[in-house]
Amino acid sequence: MNQTPYTKVAVVGSGTIATGLAAVATSCTAEVVLLARSVESAERARARIEALLGRVDGGTGERLTITDSPTAAAGADFVVEAV
Repeated sequence: MNQTPYTKVAVVGSGTIATGLAAVATSCTAEVVLLARSVESAERARARIEALLGRVDGGTGERLTITDSPTAAAGADFVVEAV
């Protein structure tokens, strides 16, 4: 996959589409932040993404931050809302 000019991508949401977007984004950008509604939502999202990463070419959990803190998305070059 080609590298994008984005160094930080933020995904707002923690459902099926948001977790899929976050997993794919880990393969093509330096840092990915998934912003969940709550700690519990973040934990469920982490489990879904970990299951997906094995199927995403170049995807890695090392580039991923999952949180319920909106400040983690500060400085993102690209933000997508998937709620």
